[in-house]
Amino acid sequence: MSVSEYQPAIVAEDIHKSLGGEPIVEGLSLSVDPGTVTAIAGPNGVGKTVLVSCLAGALVPDAGSITRHGAAIPPHAVVFGPQAGLSLPGLTGRETIRFYRSLHPRATDRWQTLVAAFGIESALDDPVRTYSGGMQQLLSLSIVLSIDAPIVVLDEPTAALDPTARETVLTEILSRTEAGDTVILTTHSAEDLTVADRLLVLNETGIVADGPPEALRSALSTLIQTVDRNLGADDASGRTIYRDGVGYQFVSEDD
Repeated sequence: MSVSEYQPAIVAEDIHKSLGGEPIVEGLSLSVDPGTVTAIAGPNGVGKTVLVSCLAGALVPDAGSITRHGAAIPPHAVVFGPQAGLSLPGLTGRETIRFYRSLHPRATDRWQTLVAAFGIESALDDPVRTYSGGMQQLLSLSIVLSIDAPIVVLDEPTAALDPTARETVLTEILSRTEAGDTVILTTHSAEDLTVADRLLVLNETGIVADGPPEALRSALSTLIQTVDRNLGADDASGRTIYRDGVGYQFVSEDD
């Protein structure tokens, strides 16, 4: 593809969004390359969920524009996996899948492969209310990743997952970009960054770092401080990213 033919998968320009009268996202702009994984990280409360909800069309910005190929993004072109998941406690896993598949025009039968890969196939006829948090997350991801949409937006997709399940999910995310799809995800986990082509770091002022995760590692030292080694765990406050067994904690001017 020549430079003149290149078109970003998503272009967001001067996005503003308030909730309950409180500004959450203020004047944020970004573009996302097709066929890549873009990870968005940062401390809790800086608007990551609101931003990706706007990118996915789940929320409408108060001002600014979000486009694909110069036009508004059609609903069938994007699928969103919210942080809260897609669990319907009154249904079984299989009934939950059937319900959500009926809502998206690009639903496929790939959920059958995904539930097997994620190890929840045997629980599909059990009520979702009996699932662990990790199983509910895997059920939601089985639904979302079976939708054949060119843009996949995931809000903390590996939260509540054990290391084995996380690795399987990340492999599935990579397979989407290998097929040409675009993935945008939020994360507090350094493991998720291993599949990312690009890392955006947000704080209260907006985007404070943007680039390949490995290249940003040295730059991030000016934005975050190291904390005690803590293998295999994420800080409960959501302010720490662990990389190679070392925790990097996001700090604000008030810290």
